[in-house]
Amino acid sequence: MKASLRTARLAIALLSPCLLNATASAQEEEVVAVAVQLAEAIAPMVSANSAGLIKLGMTIAEAREAMNEASFKRSSEGEGIALVTISVNEKTIMRLSAVEENAESTVAGDAVIDFIDVMDTGYKTKDGVHPGISLEDAEKVYGKASELVMSELEAREYVTFPNQPSGLYFRLSNKNGSAGIYKAGEMVTTSYRPGSEIAVIEVTGADIMVDARIGGLGLDASEVEVLALGEKEKLGALAKGKDEIWEAFGEAVQPWTFTGSGCSADMISGEIGGTKAVFSITIEAPSELKTERGIGIGSTKEEVVQAYADYKTEKEEAEHLAQGGDKYLVGSIYGGMIFEFKAGKVSRIFLGAAAE
Repeated sequence: MKASLRTARLAIALLSPCLLNATASAQEEEVVAVAVQLAEAIAPMVSANSAGLIKLGMTIAEAREAMNEASFKRSSEGEGIALVTISVNEKTIMRLSAVEENAESTVAGDAVIDFIDVMDTGYKTKDGVHPGISLEDAEKVYGKASELVMSELEAREYVTFPNQPSGLYFRLSNKNGSAGIYKAGEMVTTSYRPGSEIAVIEVTGADIMVDARIGGLGLDASEVEVLALGEKEKLGALAKGKDEIWEAFGEAVQPWTFTGSGCSADMISGEIGGTKAVFSITIEAPSELKTERGIGIGSTKEEVVQAYADYKTEKEEAEHLAQGGDKYLVGSIYGGMIFEFKAGKVSRIFLGAAAE
């Protein structure tokens, strides 16, 4: 915090000569504006994988080193879940989960952080949403709340927005009771009380199943969107396979293939003949479609690894998958992306669930 203040003062000092020809009042207004911009720019950032200097995948020892002026103390909540509370000057900044089973044990330096709860109002998402912001103001950023949900066991309330970033969850509070206005016996609503605000931002890690796109299409994209992509990219004639019930989950799946383009998708619906949505997507040569991070057929393995480095991958699943050839997993075989390589170049990309 002190370093940030010194940075702001230095920047204002450097900018002052540019303001010499302005009136005194104009100088004051411009200096204040610059100070506000700097304060916003240097606010600790909350992303899908980090909160300020603390990142998912760090050990507690690395987190201590990153925030060496903070105190790290054992805490717990819920059903005795072991947590670590980070405080500065006795003010709680955040709580960490580091996959520890014993809430009575001392904090282990080699424990790996897998979850972050951010409470400090100075921490913001790239869009400016922070703990303490009113729900009404958060809606101006991420869109009108899709739903508010009350958890059954802990009576915690969460809000979902249509345009919120993946890997973040927003927990609510209201000093007058529940944030949501629920009908008797219900735990879900779209209505909320005045004074409701975001109390905690939970950092859980980027979700490849939410973020991933191939040719602009994500999972659950509508059949209309698939057809529009085929027309836009001139993918050729569409061949539809047999529409049949997959017993594993009791829904109808039909393969769609754009012949000659190297692009295909499994399309799903609740019943045979129903309106379809994307269940999985596959591309291979000669497809020129790209993922949301610019990866396509012919990209190098190094480019793939670098592009998707911020996504958590199940290590054991990745190792098992690699036994069947040169493959790179992002996420899980139960939901993720699989890149296959030939001679070090991407030869096939799959998005979806590769295992049931």
